Amino acid sequence: MADAALFGDQAPPGRDVAAWLIVELDGEVIRARVLPDLANRYFSGADGLDYQVALVAGATPRRVVYSSDPTFSGQDSVDADGRMNLFGRSVGKTLGSPIYVFHEPSENTGPATSVGTSWFPLLRNTPADEDWLLVVRHLRGGPLGTFVAEMHRRDLAISFGVLLLLVVSMTMWIIVSNRAQRLARLQMDFVTAVTHELRTPLTIIGSAADNIASGVVHEKQQLAQYGSVIVSQARKLSELVEQVLLFAATRQAPQPYVLRPVDVAEVIDTTLTVSADLIQASDVIVDREIEPTLPLVMGDPLALSQCLQNLITNALKYGSEQRWLGVRAVLSESASGREIQVSVSDRGAGIAPSDLPHIFKPFYRSPSTTAAQIHGTGLGLTLARSIAEAMKGQLTVTSVPGRGSTFTLHVPCVEPAIVDAEASLSVAQARQRV
Repeated sequence: MADAALFGDQAPPGRDVAAWLIVELDGEVIRARVLPDLANRYFSGADGLDYQVALVAGATPRRVVYSSDPTFSGQDSVDADGRMNLFGRSVGKTLGSPIYVFHEPSENTGPATSVGTSWFPLLRNTPADEDWLLVVRHLRGGPLGTFVAEMHRRDLAISFGVLLLLVVSMTMWIIVSNRAQRLARLQMDFVTAVTHELRTPLTIIGSAADNIASGVVHEKQQLAQYGSVIVSQARKLSELVEQVLLFAATRQAPQPYVLRPVDVAEVIDTTLTVSADLIQASDVIVDREIEPTLPLVMGDPLALSQCLQNLITNALKYGSEQRWLGVRAVLSESASGREIQVSVSDRGAGIAPSDLPHIFKPFYRSPSTTAAQIHGTGLGLTLARSIAEAMKGQLTVTSVPGRGSTFTLHVPCVEPAIVDAEASLSVAQARQRV
């Protein structure tokens, strides 16, 4: 039977026809050369073997014929990614010949099922305890189930990351939305406050003008009083408009202040003079304390005066019934060098700790101020701080509820060399005029 399959009807010259062809395989050659070559051919990737490969024989305990990894043996066959019987017993087969093809595919599905596409001829009836079992397992860390579990964990991590990003996005959207709503509310409060501030002097001016026009007022002294009221309210309107315009200008671009050496004492006295009518109307006592021979500061005199005027107006407005205003200027040392500290104090209700972080924000007015019906635009302190920072200084506040507040303007002193240079420039300009 083997002759016909191999040579046909005629044997080659000089050759005898044999009934059987017996090949004896060297186990060492199979283990050392044949099986490693087959493993590298069918189970290797770009970086080497993608699978652990083992060939085991016999029943439990199994004998390891070959293993690509010393840590992978017959004990791991129960949880392998793929298994295939290379030699099997002929009992129960129906091909009618001891030479037949035995094929048993892997029980698992996945990357390793290609192991089941191999064919191996059965040349003899192999005892049950000598069956050869080819076992493969992916190098990703164990059986296919472990690999799938890792993929699931990765997908879960990605899903969690996407969910976290969504939560963060929603949180940021809520924060931005709340800020926008708060800003819109502050702007509406600002419009309401400005409208009220404009309406009050306009009402007074209109009433005085109507009395004069209708002939209610005849005497010269009364006309002078009505004229003084109209001038005072008109000045108040002008200051309010200027404050709003200044705020709008500072939000668009830095103001072109002209910085030069300035005497702080002169600025304080000028500000008190400009605010004299408001101080007199508030009937307060001004406690002025200025250290003698203070050094000059670098700043814009008009801007510094506006800053101090805002602080004085604020102190008069919130000074309660104590009717006291303190203005103090001292020389102090700071981390950045020498500076002049100009403080404006009152003995009013003070500022609540919860309001302190917000008082310099545009349009902000504390709930207690609104409840007390103290009118204002919420821009005075914002503009004062903006001016202080433009002078390379800062504006700070300390307050004790029930005892009053102190706002301090910090302005750096001018170095003597700068003062001398400014003096020389002034002399040169004066000579050029002559």
